[in-house]
Amino acid sequence: MASAPPLSPPADGQSSLLIHAIEVAFYTNSQVLIYVAVGAYSVYSGVVDGGALRKLAGLVLNALFPALTFSMFVAYTAERVADWSPILVVALLHIYGGGLMGKLGAKLFRLRSPHEQLCILSVAFGNVASLPFVMIGPIVNNWRGAVEYRGQTITPSEAVQYAGGMIALYSGMWVINFFSVGKWYVSTIPELGEAAEDPQPREAAAPEGAAPPPLPLWKRLYKLTTSLVLEPTVFGTLLALLVGCVPALKDTACGTHENCDNGALRFIATSTKGLGDTGVTLSTIVLGAALMLSYKAARAKVAAARTAATEMAVTSERGAPSNELVESAETEERTMLHRRGARWWHLSEKQRAYIVIISIKLILLPAVAFPISYAAVEAGLIPKDDGLLQIIIYMQAAVPSSQTAVSFLAASGKPNLSQELSGLYLPQYVLSVFTIAFSIVSAISLIGES
Repeated sequence: MASAPPLSPPADGQSSLLIHAIEVAFYTNSQVLIYVAVGAYSVYSGVVDGGALRKLAGLVLNALFPALTFSMFVAYTAERVADWSPILVVALLHIYGGGLMGKLGAKLFRLRSPHEQLCILSVAFGNVASLPFVMIGPIVNNWRGAVEYRGQTITPSEAVQYAGGMIALYSGMWVINFFSVGKWYVSTIPELGEAAEDPQPREAAAPEGAAPPPLPLWKRLYKLTTSLVLEPTVFGTLLALLVGCVPALKDTACGTHENCDNGALRFIATSTKGLGDTGVTLSTIVLGAALMLSYKAARAKVAAARTAATEMAVTSERGAPSNELVESAETEERTMLHRRGARWWHLSEKQRAYIVIISIKLILLPAVAFPISYAAVEAGLIPKDDGLLQIIIYMQAAVPSSQTAVSFLAASGKPNLSQELSGLYLPQYVLSVFTIAFSIVSAISLIGES
């Protein structure tokens, strides 16, 4: 994966550390933006359409990302997995702490169903794989602290491998929770049209006839466990842990050297790594293409609304009820809302949901998580001499929402909700360029103080 040339080591002092952190953020985000721009241009020029994009996303999720997570077996040993285990706890805190913050935000700003559930889902589950994987390369190549690992200096390629293993562990915990708790939660969200017709769709009368007997608990647990283990990304992570932590298997698949140059089946390591690196780049291109599709869909909606307004005006001139009565009613409603000091409620439910989600996910969640993570480092719960582990923990708290939720809603037969949520990604990912840059600066400054 191409990256910027390494920066010179920073001089002593907090000001030079801050300048170095800003440089790291600049180079990291510049590389990501180039990939995103290529994806956006592919849609703009007509090379990729919605159908092709869905197939590319499926290729990334079901083939390239599993290859990427399996390729991390090179970095795994039983000792390292034990050392990196705090990231599993951090992943759970980010998911369920984020979900709780989304719930409180939705209640505070009176978001109704289904936007309340979309807020919880979007804040709880972030883009914990594709963005961190594509960002870690530039960070390692531009931040000197990345190669200072637990009292020894490692090579940049080893640092990328170690960081990839940490990200794979975090994303493995994410996948387990998304495809169990998250999948169940998606099934409880009413479709957008249904929610408008029935404010409480979950309380609808049950269909007549006897319900089929529920499966025994052990069968339900077995079915859930099997589906989770066989999920491609989880399976790749578990297989990588097995191969990496069993010396005989690792020596066969990689060899006795970190660069896998003397293993009998060393082509497995090199080929899966090549596929995984392709998946990282392609996933970011897919993200840019998806953002351009959302932008084009939003423009089409605006154009359709203008056409409808023009047709209504023409109809009114031909003798239909005048728009003056409608405008008068709207003016009276706006005046009443102003008297109540409720300018916020002029926004549509969708606009309010977007503002709440973006504010919590990109600003409030990192603002809460960063001090807690720093305190955990100071208390010795997270190793002080592992800058890679710290930067990934900080970075995972600052990533935007995951696009997987959009695909999941569409696959669950809720296209209106899927489209409603997809519109969130254009403003959120544009703003995340600045918030992630600030987060990288803040994280490197905190690690420097540690």
